[in-house]
Amino acid sequence: MGPLAERLGIIVGAALACALLAAVMAHGPTPAFALIPLSALPILIVTLGWSVSDGLAATALATLVTSALLGMPNGPLAAFSLAVPALALGAVWRAPLPLFRRGASSASASLWPSPGQLGMAAAAIVSAMVLTTVAGIFLSQGGVKPAQDFAAAKVSAILSLLPDGAVIVTDAMPLREIAAVVVHELPWLCAALGTAFLLFNLYLAARAVAFSGRLNRPWVDVPTGFRLPIWTIPIFVVAAGAADLLPDGIDAPAWVVVGAMACLYLFQGLATFHALTRGALIRPFALVGLYCALVLEPIWVPGIVALVGLIESAVSARTRFKIPPSTPPKST
Repeated sequence: MGPLAERLGIIVGAALACALLAAVMAHGPTPAFALIPLSALPILIVTLGWSVSDGLAATALATLVTSALLGMPNGPLAAFSLAVPALALGAVWRAPLPLFRRGASSASASLWPSPGQLGMAAAAIVSAMVLTTVAGIFLSQGGVKPAQDFAAAKVSAILSLLPDGAVIVTDAMPLREIAAVVVHELPWLCAALGTAFLLFNLYLAARAVAFSGRLNRPWVDVPTGFRLPIWTIPIFVVAAGAADLLPDGIDAPAWVVVGAMACLYLFQGLATFHALTRGALIRPFALVGLYCALVLEPIWVPGIVALVGLIESAVSARTRFKIPPSTPPKST
């Protein structure tokens, strides 16, 4: 198989995988929704391992296939929400930073976006997508209240399709009130989950491309390399204050920023925990306990870990303890 045939096969395969994941999101059975966190992986692998133009071709083909499967306008919208953020983040990954230092080696990791910078790029991309969606609903429905009613009706329809027991409906809180609560929480929740899924896919894609030997930049250890600058803290504080003070509906942009940045601090908290326990005998048990706690207590445990991540931006404990990086993945 020649190089051109290989590239075409990769592009078509990634496009079909992305289109099938979009179809699962729209009409798939409930267990298949477990595949949704991997929705950006095919496009990211193509973009990281081959080129941005190949990723763009896969995105365009995925949009065409998804449009054929789901029709208009659901097909293009589904492909847009899955493939475009992956393509954008992959392009950021492949773009070396401006060469401010003369004579620096082109292989130097400092010339490429760091894990923390990639995290901020992912948060910005997802925030822009969520804000565009919210603004589109507001404009199409003619205001905040009609948009909220429209979204609540859509959420009610989705909740009514879930299996019995998946949603607890009582006389004190009927389905329409549950839908209203979900709509109120959607901006920050979509921003947080979207950022988490995109970064999770980026890590998996980078590992896969590194194992294949096609990684175009030096590997950077994530636990020691995922660092958010201290100036992100006042941005988060201002956004949280605006989300608390602004009227309902108008506060959606602030909540989007809060959700995306809270996800970044959660990731930095996890990176800090991974780094500071490196070399400790209890590390495997500590990590298993941490992730089990995140699953079993998804409300307050992620909040505590995110707070640790926020504090880490100010104190830089990983720098103080001089944690050595792990061995980069070997290509095969």
